[in-house]
Amino acid sequence: MTQRSIDAQKIYATIADHPLRGEWASTSLVGSRFYRGRENMQTTVKSILEKKGKDIWAVTPDTTVYDTIAFMSEKSIGAVVIMENGQLLGILSERDYIRKVILEGRASKDTRADQIMTGKVIVAGSERTAEECMALMTDKRIRHLPIVDGETVIGVVSLGDVVKAVIETRGLMIELLERYITAP
Repeated sequence: MTQRSIDAQKIYATIADHPLRGEWASTSLVGSRFYRGRENMQTTVKSILEKKGKDIWAVTPDTTVYDTIAFMSEKSIGAVVIMENGQLLGILSERDYIRKVILEGRASKDTRADQIMTGKVIVAGSERTAEECMALMTDKRIRHLPIVDGETVIGVVSLGDVVKAVIETRGLMIELLERYITAP
């Protein structure tokens, strides 16, 4: 196998021009694999939140399910966190509504959010990678994951958000490898 020399500046320029450039500012080529610090090129959920925005759509525990669902519809979201005084108490998703209101014959105008929310909330730290969150969400069968910094909720990512980030990361990896392989 013939070794080729690589123009590191060309690699850095490619990364600097890429829309995901913030993720790989310190990327270097080692052998035939690209590395970013401690891990292969992977997007953290912190960077996902920076791109999509850190809006936290929340309701209080005493909000009616009807008002909660109307709020979710208005914001085009599939889940909302239940918070009081800055503390995460639970999460309420469309699934919760279907299973705990419709199928149980409850009235959404007479039921409070805290009566049907999922109280044991699975959360992730902001330094977790999109792939780690995707694995966690798949394993726990959840579609929305609150992201925390200590005890503070700093955002919520959906399964779609993390899948999109993984696809973008893999796309960049493929693009860089193709350029490496086809380089003169």
